[in-house]
Amino acid sequence: MTMKSWNATDAKRHFAEVISEAEQEPQVVTKRGKPVSVVVSYERFLANEMHHRERSVGQWLEDLRTWSDLEADPDTPERTSRGDQFGDEWR
Repeated sequence: MTMKSWNATDAKRHFAEVISEAEQEPQVVTKRGKPVSVVVSYERFLANEMHHRERSVGQWLEDLRTWSDLEADPDTPERTSRGDQFGDEWR
């Protein structure tokens, strides 16, 4: 989905147009070229809220597990016991 982007000054100056266009598709507002907010229709906002509220705890945990798997470093060696680095000499 390609969303229209507005810099903050233009969004403020043309706010009526921003909210009118938000009824059709989300409108991104940027500051210094970076996205800082999105203006969406009230209907889209409610649909998003209901979607997130209807998810079970199990579904959220499954998402976390998936994200964890995606972020895991497959090249990380398995940890092994290091033993006593000082040996018996320090006692």
